[in-house]
Amino acid sequence: MTLGMFAAVVATLITAYMLWADRRGRQVNND
Repeated sequence: MTLGMFAAVVATLITAYMLWADRRGRQVNND
């Protein structure tokens, strides 16, 4: 795996986690 591929995977995971955490946080706040 090249460094560029690794960076792309990390960026994707971070983006997905931020979207998931944001959705989860909004659900908790709405309750």
